[in-house]
Amino acid sequence: MKSIKFPSIRLCFSILFLFLAFGVIATQEKQKEKDSQSDTNNSKKVLTTKEGLSDNNVYCMVKDSLGFIWIGTANGLNCWDGSEIKTYHHQTGNANTVAGNDILSLAADRSGNLWIATGEGINRFNLKSGKFELFSLPDTSNKSPTCDNAVTLLCDHDGTIWCATCKGLDEFNVKQNKFIHHENKTSSDATIQKANNSINQISEDRNYRLWVCTTRGLFLYEKLSGQFMKIGIGLNSGITTFNENVNCIYQDHTGSLWVGTVNGGLKAFDAFSQTFETHRWSYSSSNPFQNTCYDICETKDSKGNYALMLSTEDGIEEFGKQHVVTPESKTLKYPSRFYSSVDGIWWILTSEGLNYTQTSTQKSLTPTVLLREMKVNDSLYKWSENEKGDKVDTFDYKHNSFSFRFAVLSFIDPSKNKFFCMMEGIDKDWKEVAGGKTEYNKLKPGNYIFKMRGSDANGIMNETGDAFTFTIIAPFWQKTWFLVIIGGVIMLIVIATLIAFVRRRVKEKTI
Repeated sequence: MKSIKFPSIRLCFSILFLFLAFGVIATQEKQKEKDSQSDTNNSKKVLTTKEGLSDNNVYCMVKDSLGFIWIGTANGLNCWDGSEIKTYHHQTGNANTVAGNDILSLAADRSGNLWIATGEGINRFNLKSGKFELFSLPDTSNKSPTCDNAVTLLCDHDGTIWCATCKGLDEFNVKQNKFIHHENKTSSDATIQKANNSINQISEDRNYRLWVCTTRGLFLYEKLSGQFMKIGIGLNSGITTFNENVNCIYQDHTGSLWVGTVNGGLKAFDAFSQTFETHRWSYSSSNPFQNTCYDICETKDSKGNYALMLSTEDGIEEFGKQHVVTPESKTLKYPSRFYSSVDGIWWILTSEGLNYTQTSTQKSLTPTVLLREMKVNDSLYKWSENEKGDKVDTFDYKHNSFSFRFAVLSFIDPSKNKFFCMMEGIDKDWKEVAGGKTEYNKLKPGNYIFKMRGSDANGIMNETGDAFTFTIIAPFWQKTWFLVIIGGVIMLIVIATLIAFVRRRVKEKTI
């Protein structure tokens, strides 16, 4: 009987070592993938004039109903689609341009309009037609015009546009197509009344209440009655001397209201007791702007933890952590403004550009894909749309060279967005194109559909995307009716020729 040979100890250790090595490599690769995903979600980026912004001093921003980012600066309006920035400036003598270059506030309504507050008035910009309309704010009872320098524009839950100025609150009346002035008359003292109407910010909470932050306190505006109600800020805070200049108000995910003041710190408002709890972070007697909060925003990390972020005289700070600031705040100059979007991106508006970062790893939304620009024979062309909103058009045979640029509206990490397109009738399959740009030259007459789709930095693909359907009409000499006529004429000529030939032959025979 043959003895069974077992593997040597050295061989066993070698096999065990290989298993361990493969395990370590697999773990490292998984961690790299996880780290890469984390980098995508938490990387901090900045948009400046180097990337095409009209000016580094950013005043305001908003995302419109289509998904484009609009940025207002000290010198021009900007529209960013993640790939390119289109700028808008005032042109003297051209009514169809933005009223002024100092873009102070922006708001987007649900009717496809962008509202733009400038030092020269307020524009309503139709996103589809590209038409600008100019509105002036109403005069006061003293025949002195209110400040055209609107501090804040707001579109509330029912689509009403509100405008806060240094002389009161204005509401856009759709039926009258103009702004209506609402004056705060809670005080008979002229000086106090002037301060009550000098508004820093307006905000609507989840209960649709309109909060008005002024240089002399916090007010609630009752829309039905048109009355202002003073909130007793600081009366129960235990502080007898503080500045009632209110910069901002913010409602967090729990429904709690936070008020940022000039010199008075951050105040947590208790709606039931109508009291405020004051929080301060600076105690330097040499700083005249100590404990000033310019803006408030809430962020959410990958673990679901919320953090209240403050724009202060010391930079950007997280509430509850003494001088624990975000890294970028060391280089950001105050005052900074914040903007949060539903995709977890936190935007920081500064005098040195627009900073943005994704603060949470929540599931990405499917990115919108839209055709942005089209050229026909190297000339810009605005396509037509049918009643359903589909992009359709017709061209003659001479206009047969096309270039397209489309956008993937995801701002998590725009550099990692991917663009795919296919021209039905030309391409057999989808192809990836850089920056959403492609062209087709010398197309033959016929029917075509240019299809677009794309994915974001996390690989979320919009399979539907966008499409442009068009027809190139053949020249008349290539059309069926013309060919039939030509064919008929040729046949008649042939028949006539044959008849003449036969007649001539018959005549020759008879002779």
